[in-house]
Amino acid sequence: MRTLTVFALLAVTVLSIPAQERSVTDDQPSRTVPQPSLIPIPSGITLSAVLKTDLWRVMNGGIERSASFIGNADLFLEADLNTVAGVDGGTFLMHVLANNGGGVNAGIGDAQMVSNIEGYRTFKLYQFWYQQEFPSMDLSLLAGLFDLNSEFYVTPTSSLFLNGSHGVGIELSQCGMNGPSIFPNTALAVRVRYAFNGQLHLSAAAFDGYPGHPDDGTAFDIALRGDDGLFSISELSYEWGTADKAAVGAWYFSGRYADVCAVDGLEEYSERRDNAGIYLLTDIRVYSEEENAAEGLSLFSRFGFANHHINPVQFHYGGGFTYTGLFDARSDDQFGYAVAIASFGPDFQKLNSFIGQNTAFAETTHELTYRAVLSSWLALQCDLQYIVHPSASLNINSAFAAGFRIEAGL
Repeated sequence: MRTLTVFALLAVTVLSIPAQERSVTDDQPSRTVPQPSLIPIPSGITLSAVLKTDLWRVMNGGIERSASFIGNADLFLEADLNTVAGVDGGTFLMHVLANNGGGVNAGIGDAQMVSNIEGYRTFKLYQFWYQQEFPSMDLSLLAGLFDLNSEFYVTPTSSLFLNGSHGVGIELSQCGMNGPSIFPNTALAVRVRYAFNGQLHLSAAAFDGYPGHPDDGTAFDIALRGDDGLFSISELSYEWGTADKAAVGAWYFSGRYADVCAVDGLEEYSERRDNAGIYLLTDIRVYSEEENAAEGLSLFSRFGFANHHINPVQFHYGGGFTYTGLFDARSDDQFGYAVAIASFGPDFQKLNSFIGQNTAFAETTHELTYRAVLSSWLALQCDLQYIVHPSASLNINSAFAAGFRIEAGL
């Protein structure tokens, strides 16, 4: 109760700050993430940083009542090679990640993670790539250390929410020996993107199938081992209006993966080569205010499928809405509700029944959030999540968690 009282006081304080005290001008579009203030050093090269600090408390249910602190920093160096070296259409990015390794999951036991910055304690090179664009051919090529979720499986509206499944669906994030190339481990990749016209785009990429180090998730490792296999993904998207998008994607892991039910006494050990899945997504602005088109209501919906013989989660569904500029004096603030459902497959349920664990059909997380943009470099976000059947376990009580994020950009 005391934590909720603190959140209420914070909300009242934020809403009482008049708009003129913020350095956000009226003609700036609404932003889902803070825009860091870029520091030119020298012309054509920019340095920036985004620091996120989460404070979480498990209020009720879960494994235990607990409080946790998570800190995450992203440092970027980006070079426009046309300006720096006369390479027309060339861009270079270096991205360093630092994380304190804190987390709220230990107190909840959920599969989808209430905080999208919970990870290993680490300080490492996260992205390091070169991109070459050919505007006359509507073609873009990229190679290097690359986070697939920076371009694939993206719905801008869902990025307001803190639950991990609203960034990349759990049916994909669970897959592979060390996950696909997403936070907190990335892999070497090549990516091609082609624009058929101004609205229809096709992207495809191939990644090393084992991001990070096989024995130490905190370590930086880009070695290509013969048994790593490959991860491939493609997405066809149609974009219209200012923020509307519909897309379909497909992915595949090469290599051999053990069957979920390959447990002594249940089934004979076996391996499969059909670790694959698909996803669908939509992101639509359904209402814009007359005075400012950037303010209004947006809806998103995401659905993904993975092979349940290899992966615990068979289906994922995420959906919700955000309203930008709910209050007249706060045109950049966002309020939203979203649900994330991780549906566990029949093989996983069969395995749990065999070992004496009672399981539900799915884990469902309801999230309510409000994000206040105080300036061009600072945002505060209050977040409430109710997790029904964490990890689909009937032995863990449904949990209620409250979080507060401070996000600063330089």
